[in-house]
Amino acid sequence: MTGGWFSTELELGDGEVSLSETTVMAAATYQRSPSLGFELGLGAVLDGEAGDHAGDVSSGAAASAAVTWLAVYEGERRPFVLFSLSLAGSRTEAV
Repeated sequence: MTGGWFSTELELGDGEVSLSETTVMAAATYQRSPSLGFELGLGAVLDGEAGDHAGDVSSGAAASAAVTWLAVYEGERRPFVLFSLSLAGSRTEAV
């Protein structure tokens, strides 16, 4: 279980709009082999603000997916090398 928060400025036309969201996610991991793993996460957007704190961001859904590959195992005098690819997204509405 993990929680998160972000804040950003979006450039729309001639102006900028601020956006912030608070999220919570739960993830499950499957380790197919010692070097290959997969992760899926589901969660929710809990709260947020849009447009100079005048607008509210409603609750919504969030999801993530990731794959990891341990390319080089750690040795006595060698660090390990791990590659990962992840994708995440959320859906909500600002009112």
